[in-house]
Amino acid sequence: MEFDVRLLAPLATLLAIVVSSTLWYLNKQKKRISYQVLRREALVNVKGPARRKLKVTYDGQHVEDAYLILMRVFNSGHITVNLSDYHSPLTIQVNPGAKILLADVADTFPADLDDRIRDDNGVPRSLVREFNTESVVLRSVLLNPGDEITVQLLARDLKGRISVSGHIQGISRIHEWKPGDIAKPALTYTGAAVMGTALLLSKPMLPGIATLDLIPGALLFSLGAVIAWAGRSWSESESRFGFGADPVVSHSNLLGAKRTV
Repeated sequence: MEFDVRLLAPLATLLAIVVSSTLWYLNKQKKRISYQVLRREALVNVKGPARRKLKVTYDGQHVEDAYLILMRVFNSGHITVNLSDYHSPLTIQVNPGAKILLADVADTFPADLDDRIRDDNGVPRSLVREFNTESVVLRSVLLNPGDEITVQLLARDLKGRISVSGHIQGISRIHEWKPGDIAKPALTYTGAAVMGTALLLSKPMLPGIATLDLIPGALLFSLGAVIAWAGRSWSESESRFGFGADPVVSHSNLLGAKRTV
């Protein structure tokens, strides 16, 4: 029994509605702050007999067992976070019992982000307001979509996960960023498959073939093209936040660190 390609028209319409609704939901205006741990590694990776002879100090303290953490906090939504939105500052927290030895800003985007916070003399202020053994408090600053603060930490006895907390108007919680690298190829390949299916099921342009019979196949092909386009452009924030180059901060950038053998 020959398959009636015209039956694909209702299905194509339904899929178009589902795809359009999903893309609208995923790309609607959201206010969101996220964080991502870019690097978490031991400050000293030397093993064997040389490890016992290597001494690393920071501000007079031995830090051979310390960890270097590089993480960024950024506006991953579509809406600007204003100063008036902060009910409490953004705070980076480590596990109880850990000891933060250093907290400093490694990078920002844009580069002059600290110019938005100035003291009474007009001098830019550090985006790290203060830190203690278990937390780092950031200064409240206006964050446009895509703005980010990259912080470097030097901590001892680091065992648990690192998190960020804070109370901001319109944001229920601070999310840990996990790039959606599956959705992009899934949409692209699904769209290509739909387009290929439409070509296989469509009737060739031959005498006697009514133009009306070609409409369902054209609609299905168009739907596949839309899905593939959505995958190719998914979403701009994915490439902006999830696939960019990570800031490079070497161990030598840590203030006052000294090594002796």
